[in-house]
Amino acid sequence: MLQIVLAGAFYPNYFIKRLQNREVYKENVTMTLGSLDPMKTIYLRGWPMKQPGYLYAKRFQEVFAKHQGILEKQIEVSFDGSQRVYVHFRERETADDSLQNISEFVYQVINF
Repeated sequence: MLQIVLAGAFYPNYFIKRLQNREVYKENVTMTLGSLDPMKTIYLRGWPMKQPGYLYAKRFQEVFAKHQGILEKQIEVSFDGSQRVYVHFRERETADDSLQNISEFVYQVINF
């Protein structure tokens, strides 16, 4: 009975749809992030659509820079008119900038 109660309490996030096909997964990531690099970008959901995002972009940069210990100019914040806020972490380019290397800033934000 406890399992049913917990499943009901966390219903929208309890069941995770597993994608069988890797190509479908890549398409979903591309649709979600647009042209942004999925290895260096996070997105936040629930932004009020009536709020002009450009007024808050600087504050997002300040907050992430403070907690990640990086410069504000390394963080790019964008809004697409939906309820998403995209935070893109720019790093110095390295010779080994492959898709296998997820930005350490993305790891830190997710674990924050």
